[in-house]
Amino acid sequence: MNTLHLGSLALCLTLGACNPIGPDYKGPPQVPHANTFRGGSGQSADLDTWWLKLRSKELNQVVARALQNNHDIAITRQRLREARALRNQAASSILPRADTSTSYTHSNLAGMPGFGSLDTISGAGFLGSPLKYWSAGIDVSWEIDVFGGGRRTISSARAREQAAREDLHATRLAVAAETTETYFTIAGMR
Repeated sequence: MNTLHLGSLALCLTLGACNPIGPDYKGPPQVPHANTFRGGSGQSADLDTWWLKLRSKELNQVVARALQNNHDIAITRQRLREARALRNQAASSILPRADTSTSYTHSNLAGMPGFGSLDTISGAGFLGSPLKYWSAGIDVSWEIDVFGGGRRTISSARAREQAAREDLHATRLAVAAETTETYFTIAGMR
């Protein structure tokens, strides 16, 4: 192969690799028929507090206590916090980074063995005074997201955060449903 063919091949591969691979994440799928079901309002706000429609003050207190003290809800809440932190970390990975460093050194060479004799021989006296050395530096770097890996990582982290949020929502609904079912089972035994 001659250099012209190799150059053309390298150019084609480089230009082809500049586009991110895979479909763009557009969020959760939209369900167009949510309002057509009988009793369906399509709003999750109604689902979050569905037991309040039963108008039982005692049930409301029991469910509120269950939601507040449930370990599964605490675990899914922590998973949501973790997913948010990972999303923030992924988002910061495409930003420029700056590292700084400082140091200070204080040395007295005259007190070290062998250096005091040099000072008396030279007669200059510079080894008798302490040496003070300050150093400061800054290092700035930025990785350009040419192939879209950083953007895909951020998109993936957002999707994981959204999944964790929905998992928390589903766990809260499950705890409320189990608590309500148990409440009515016990109330039926009285």
